[in-house]
Amino acid sequence: MNNITSQILLNKYNKSFKKDIELLETNEKRDKIVSSNSDYFRKVSDYIKDQISSNNFYLLYQPQVTIDGKKSPSAEALFRLKSNDLTINPEIVFMLAGHFNYEEELNTLILNKICEDLTTFHQKISPDYKVSFNINPKTANEHFFQTFYETLQKYNLDPSSIGIELLESSSFEGLDPSLVQRFIDNGTSISLDDFGTGHADEKTLSSFPFTHLKFAGNLISGINKNEANQEIVSSQLRFCEQNGITPIFECVETKEELDQIRQMSNGEGLIQGYFFSRPLTPENLIAFSNQLNNQSQDETEQQ
Repeated sequence: MNNITSQILLNKYNKSFKKDIELLETNEKRDKIVSSNSDYFRKVSDYIKDQISSNNFYLLYQPQVTIDGKKSPSAEALFRLKSNDLTINPEIVFMLAGHFNYEEELNTLILNKICEDLTTFHQKISPDYKVSFNINPKTANEHFFQTFYETLQKYNLDPSSIGIELLESSSFEGLDPSLVQRFIDNGTSISLDDFGTGHADEKTLSSFPFTHLKFAGNLISGINKNEANQEIVSSQLRFCEQNGITPIFECVETKEELDQIRQMSNGEGLIQGYFFSRPLTPENLIAFSNQLNNQSQDETEQQ
């Protein structure tokens, strides 16, 4: 697809569809928009797929920091499209990939890139450093299971090095709990991502053996002033404690939010959000993690 054609698509996308799609709350509604404009969106999707297949994408990493703020043992990998011609929300990229059946291919490309970066993180941060990434529960199947572990073996990485985050905004229908358990039995963490935004409830939490629960930004933002959200989060923290699930608090941006979380969590869990760091390039993640870890070591030695 040439630059003129892609620019035409970009103009139409921005003027006619982008705002509407990003405002839609559920994948079902988005699918209706895509289906009703199938020819156009197939062209946009083909362009995106070409860019991805040509490795015109990159990953940023948002650090996850211990509750006490002294160490960063892990990060979440975040996909970004590199193309200069088309600016598109990553969430929409994944939605189109799912609609036009190349989501599994995208997962595999991202996994390989994470493995490349993680090899460097193990050398320059810590051999125990971990990275997680999102997938749609619909793609968590036997084929992905085999691909996941074959890829880790290719890079000589331990199964515990990379965690899988299942998007709570997607349906869990068809996801086999025994497959989730097989991942965990192999040492791979399984997180329920963005809890509080979609399909999951306590029944979902009880039906699948999650190792981590990630509280979404709509629950965490302003939690120091929102008693209703405090009650929701406190209830789920009790569930986590009873079931050995590690909580992760997303979108923490202020000291007041962090203080409230520290009080509610009894010092357990991880913090992810702008209060500590925006998503970083691999190079900047290494610098951030080492600086934080070195500060903690210096404080320990001074005591």
